[in-house]
Amino acid sequence: MEKEILFSLKGLQMSQEDQEELETIMAAEYYLRNDHHYIVYDEVMEGFEEATKNIFKFDGSCLEVTKRGAVKYICCLKSRRRI
Repeated sequence: MEKEILFSLKGLQMSQEDQEELETIMAAEYYLRNDHHYIVYDEVMEGFEEATKNIFKFDGSCLEVTKRGAVKYICCLKSRRRI
């Protein structure tokens, strides 16, 4: 199952003086594969000719963010669960 979606990403941009809430809304692709949800979109960054492909992969316990292209980055966030 693959769908075109609008993806909203919110965050805080902080400096020593203040903080500002930012929101970006972009067209993206969503699909489910092997019990993992994926959201994929391209980002054009100021000062770079090459676009960066952003991949959000998540399941019930982990969110993995991967950037490929002008910027390379991988981050994995896992939830803490008490047993």
